[in-house]
Amino acid sequence: MGFATSLAHATTSIAYWTSIQPIYLATAAETGATAGHLHEMTGGRFRLGLGVSHEPVTRRLGVATGTPLTDMRAYVEALRA
Repeated sequence: MGFATSLAHATTSIAYWTSIQPIYLATAAETGATAGHLHEMTGGRFRLGLGVSHEPVTRRLGVATGTPLTDMRAYVEALRA
C-alpha cells in the first residue's frame, strides 16, 4: 500500500492496482481507510486487490484463519461498511 501511495503522488493519469493484499494482515477498517484515501487522491484510478494469502505464511505469522471464502466475505462486508 505504501508503493500505491507513492504512485498516487507521482502519476496523474494511469490506473493502477495493488498486488493482492492479504486480509489477515490488516483490519478491514485499516485497509478501507487507506484504499479510500488512495481512491480520493487519484481521482478513482486506484484499485484494491484482496486475497487470503497462503496457509504456510499465515501459520508462520501466527495468524488464525478460518474458511477462506467465509473470511473473505466477512472482510469485504466489513470493508464496505
